Amino acid sequence: MVAEKERTICIIDDDSILHSIMKVKLKKKAYIRNFLSFTNGKTALEYFENKENWISERLPDVIFLDINMPIMDGWQFLEHFEDISPKLVKRVDIYMLSSSIDNRDIDRAHKNKNVKAYLTKPMEEEAFEKIFQS
Repeated sequence: MVAEKERTICIIDDDSILHSIMKVKLKKKAYIRNFLSFTNGKTALEYFENKENWISERLPDVIFLDINMPIMDGWQFLEHFEDISPKLVKRVDIYMLSSSIDNRDIDRAHKNKNVKAYLTKPMEEEAFEKIFQS
């Protein structure tokens, strides 16, 4: 099944193998207009802070965000993204995608207004279906 809407997808994770796997899986599940790939929160944040990227075509519809990364982790990224998100021309859905099963991480993600859901690695096929059927 392929979603009817083309989406821009962003992955922020320090695992380059995950980027490749996600890209392949996402191509099977949805039309992808663009694929943004960052290995840490800092480089991703720099992209989002650049006002030239504040047009609909350059902003992702969905971000898959890891927690544990070098330079700037997922929590730090979210703190800064909260300041930027109201200025963006569209809503960006953020899904925490982590190998952590620590209840503190899960609760923290659920309490963050910018996080739509907390997903564990590896991501189940049902999770893809749920995300891209909307």
